[in-house]
Amino acid sequence: MKRKANIGLLAHSILEPLGMKSVQGLPLTLKSIIDGGRPVSVDRVSFSDDDLIEVKRVLSGLVQHQIIKEIEDSERVLSEFHFQHGFGKYVLIGIVDKLYLKDGKWRIVDFKYANWSPGFIEKYRFQMRFYLYILRDLLSPVEAKLLFLKDGKAEKIVLEDQVSFETELLQMISKAGGDTNEP
Repeated sequence: MKRKANIGLLAHSILEPLGMKSVQGLPLTLKSIIDGGRPVSVDRVSFSDDDLIEVKRVLSGLVQHQIIKEIEDSERVLSEFHFQHGFGKYVLIGIVDKLYLKDGKWRIVDFKYANWSPGFIEKYRFQMRFYLYILRDLLSPVEAKLLFLKDGKAEKIVLEDQVSFETELLQMISKAGGDTNEP
């Protein structure tokens, strides 16, 4: 299991510059990143050449993916965006893989180095609703998408009901051992 997570970190590292502007002002495309040199993260975290070859093989299948193209063609891109937001007596913290501005609206993408699976999807949906909820005042993102890198499947998530999400969030805090009663 640990091995898979490490490979996922490598995939995220390779995708980090996606859509960012190069020195010439052009967006870095997935193809240019894959065709580029050896990422520093390979050596820094001790990934093997085989790991790099495998991740690049998986990612090369996404070069023409609609979400990848949207990121490449966006007006602005933020990678590994850290945020925090107050929620009652709690501070909620998260890191979004990609935030990008397209047609004047912010969108969120979270990459999963996996195939789409019904077993974990609800946890991932909650994570995306969490991001939409927390970033609503700062950037008002219109949607969040999960992109499963191994099979290219994507799932769009919107935050339809803020009040019911707050209730769900309080339940999650309580399950994790947090006290949801105000002092």
